[in-house]
Amino acid sequence: MIAESNTSDTSKSMKKRLRDAFGYENGLYEAIPHLLVFLQGDTSIAHPSPTMGSKKPNQIEFMLCRLIGAITSDEIPVIIYLDDLQWADQATLDLIGMLMLDPSITYFGILGCYRDNEVDKRHPLFGLLEAIRLNGAPLASIHVGPIERECVTSIISDALCFPPSLCLPLSTVVHR
Repeated sequence: MIAESNTSDTSKSMKKRLRDAFGYENGLYEAIPHLLVFLQGDTSIAHPSPTMGSKKPNQIEFMLCRLIGAITSDEIPVIIYLDDLQWADQATLDLIGMLMLDPSITYFGILGCYRDNEVDKRHPLFGLLEAIRLNGAPLASIHVGPIERECVTSIISDALCFPPSLCLPLSTVVHR
């Protein structure tokens, strides 16, 4: 998308925000060389540098927050979908927290899904959600109950192009 709109006003605006956030000499370009291609138009940049792995985790998280803050705007909002957050490791939860609570990041959201029957008050995700709430970041919860067998039958019937009556045995097994 960025490469396709390289001459648009949106592209020029994003280039300026990236230059303001990172300049031209930065470790982020080692990890994502296409950003430098986008900024300079130099297609000879090929592969990430092995030095990116030597950066401390906090540096990488900080650079990612700056990157998200630089590319998002009212013209280019970004929403990231993350599924199965009940299995996320602590580093991932920390990064989500940084992204959600950084006041310099606007026009950005995370749509996260998790199994609420696997997340109790002792779970790290519960702590993250509480921290987000306490810090005043927008947070909405939608409880989705289990899918009914009739819906499973309908989905399987549509996918297989068979009448629902022929899909009932399979949908019964899938529904369990």
